[in-house]
Amino acid sequence: MIMRTAFLTAMFLLSGQAAFTADLGNRFESFEAMHATPFGSLFFVEGVVHDWDIPSQPRFVLIQGEGQINLPVQQGGYCFAFNHYLSTGTLSVSRTYRARIRKTPAKGSTRLDLFSGEYIPTPDIASSAVPSLCINGIADVRLIEILFNSERTKDFNRAISFQIGSTTPP
Repeated sequence: MIMRTAFLTAMFLLSGQAAFTADLGNRFESFEAMHATPFGSLFFVEGVVHDWDIPSQPRFVLIQGEGQINLPVQQGGYCFAFNHYLSTGTLSVSRTYRARIRKTPAKGSTRLDLFSGEYIPTPDIASSAVPSLCINGIADVRLIEILFNSERTKDFNRAISFQIGSTTPP
């Protein structure tokens, strides 16, 4: 696992090139349906650019695998969410998830943003308090690379990237 994390970190933060391809999978229109996927599943939240809009517009598209992914063009930003539902053995212990976000502009210097958020695994299949990451400030950005990780579980460890402006709807 350490070698995999080191490889993915090097791939995304040093080279700027994705060596793998991720795919968009099934769509889920409710929190109950989204939470029926395995714990730690990563979703693109279609049509949403701010985390406060996720509960009212739950349009989750499963991201399968890691690497370069084709996302639809969206104005203002992109949001992602993780499935944090566990039906049994859930402890009400807050956990931290993190993301390194690399934004490569069409011109100029690449910017690295760091994100950290808290979540509690939930036994509530309808919970709308999903761990999420929304990326805004994408004017003049051509490529976004994200390296996700979490403490106490490797289920949130994922690396994806996507181009802006030349993508097609899922």
